[in-house]
Amino acid sequence: MFNSKAGRGILFLCALIPLGFSMMATANAERQWLAGDHHAHTHWSVGWDRSTDPWSPIKGGDSPHTYLDNAKAAKKYGLSWLVNTDHGGPDHSKLLRKGAYPELLEARKAVSDVWQFFGKELDVPAGEHATVMVPINCGAYQ
Repeated sequence: MFNSKAGRGILFLCALIPLGFSMMATANAERQWLAGDHHAHTHWSVGWDRSTDPWSPIKGGDSPHTYLDNAKAAKKYGLSWLVNTDHGGPDHSKLLRKGAYPELLEARKAVSDVWQFFGKELDVPAGEHATVMVPINCGAYQ
């Protein structure tokens, strides 16, 4: 049977199939499930004092926790990654850039074994919330 061209082709395929499964097993062995949290608020999810003009942020609107608090909790409970998803109101982006992002960079240094992403919470039609995850610049992260 294996003396014919077709027979040698079948033998070749039969030899490749275990090799293919072996390669797939190796590739899958390198992959692993990483538990994480994609929606954690910090004290930068502010409330707003509307008696001032412009409105003034009041830290701790949705959470009293800092970026460092969240990172330590993620590590304590065995999470590999975390997305801090803050929201706000007027001048929200300026507030996050000036206050929250530098705090995130410090938390990344302090708890370097938890991948910490910068994120934002958005309201979406026909849903309550969506999370926007900002990729980590790996060169800057290390």
